Amino acid sequence: MPVPSAEPSVHARRLTLAAFVTLALMPLAMALANRSAPLVLTVAAVLALLAALLEPDGRMRLVRAARAIVRTPVFLAVLSLAAYAAVSMTWSIRPGASLFSYGEVLLPAVAGTVATSVLPFRVPRAVLTLAAVAMVAACLVVTGDLASELALRRALGLRATGGFVFNRSILTVLMLAWPLCLLWWTAGRRPLVGAAVAFQLLVIAVGESGAATMGILCGAAAFAIALLDRRLALALVTAGLLACLAVGPFKGSLTMRLPDALIEAVQKRGHAIERIALWRSFEEVVWRRPFLGTGFGSSPGLPDDTVAQEVPDELRGMLAIGHPHDAFLQIWVELGAVGAALAALVIATMMRALAHLRGLRLAASLGLVASAAGVMFVGHGAWQGWWVAVLGAAIVWLRCRSDGVVPTEGVDHE
Repeated sequence: MPVPSAEPSVHARRLTLAAFVTLALMPLAMALANRSAPLVLTVAAVLALLAALLEPDGRMRLVRAARAIVRTPVFLAVLSLAAYAAVSMTWSIRPGASLFSYGEVLLPAVAGTVATSVLPFRVPRAVLTLAAVAMVAACLVVTGDLASELALRRALGLRATGGFVFNRSILTVLMLAWPLCLLWWTAGRRPLVGAAVAFQLLVIAVGESGAATMGILCGAAAFAIALLDRRLALALVTAGLLACLAVGPFKGSLTMRLPDALIEAVQKRGHAIERIALWRSFEEVVWRRPFLGTGFGSSPGLPDDTVAQEVPDELRGMLAIGHPHDAFLQIWVELGAVGAALAALVIATMMRALAHLRGLRLAASLGLVASAAGVMFVGHGAWQGWWVAVLGAAIVWLRCRSDGVVPTEGVDHE
């Protein structure tokens, strides 16, 4: 039996470094090509996997990680939801399109799991510097292109149909800022934290992303509360996630009861009137297929589904948008009450897994979760591969620490 070496080989170290460098460049890659996150994460995962397979110790670590993952309540809950989603494709109006959406989610999810399992916890300090440079560069690309009316995108031959084209880029910066700022802070690189926060606020201010504004507000609130009272923060974030899910079938009707002045104020930035009409139209679908839903990934095909004929005429046209701009509502639409119950189980097990964290690591983790929930509540479709990849990369970074930094009690990575 081969004895694991104390130090990985040169080739393994180079592959691992290449994996971290690839991940560090994700913000800049998304600023230039706003659907590139799945490719970036997959390349990083493949490099990390090759590095692990080169060494006996890496292979053992891979086996141990796989055994540990399949036993966790979170994995079992996610597996249950994924299995039901797969079954639901059989009654989707467009099974082929649903299968494509399923693959779009599955690839980055698997890549993120692999990268999380096999990458070492310690990150070279040079990689942290590169990650800061990439994040600042991404912000400068976005703000500069917005100021020049998308001149860079036009020069590169990319789609330039409006400032909203940078929504994905801005959300990538927001999600990755939580774990990276934690790494920079604990590594004593606090000027990098200040620069990242300043440029992040700048890009959100000049960008056309109401979802990013919602996300940073929710995340900042969760972060601050966690620093004051960890139990209260855990309870509030858990309750908030479950409330977002529970309110899904009623969201459009409830928002119609908001004061007109509030709706008009939000309308100036968040297109509130259109979103409310959108939520109402998809809400009607939920109540016509309440238990099993219309099938995973079926939202873009709803105008051709028989359920569309059951939606009131004045709301039917909004189904052509393709998704309800609310991931929680989309779960209800496509997976019904069964899917919503499984999603609630995923939320409960995920929050339980976070409960062992302490201090800044808990605060940053809850900030990430709350930011993601805020975005999902008003933003894009639920099953977009770039979003899954960005969250997967954020989780990889959350488990890391800088070289030379010893983790404190209660904030380990196990």
